[in-house]
Amino acid sequence: MTLQKQEAIEAPYAKCMSDHGVTSVRDRKFGTTDAHDETQSTLDTAHRACASKVPLPPWENDPKNPAALDFNRAVVACLHGKGARKVAVAQVEGEINVSFGGADTTSSPSAWYAIPARLPA
Repeated sequence: MTLQKQEAIEAPYAKCMSDHGVTSVRDRKFGTTDAHDETQSTLDTAHRACASKVPLPPWENDPKNPAALDFNRAVVACLHGKGARKVAVAQVEGEINVSFGGADTTSSPSAWYAIPARLPA
């Protein structure tokens, strides 16, 4: 997904948060103190008001999608079949993803790079 598409998807949520007094991270100036000007109460109120505008994760990462876990397991099985060993299915920040490295995978660092640049069809 391009940066422009991602920004377009996030725009309604960002506008809602801005309308409720939360400064966008992109609008903040580096080195200024305004990065923490919002009180926790302001943030909580804005999050509640804008909850319906939070973009959905991609279908393959959505824990509410029953096919997501199976899809990610199939990806990991394919990668294992191609020689990658330090790969596992993980749930990170509420999304299902493929994890490269970490406690749930094998300990061979050389296997991290065993994935061919182009998988055969």
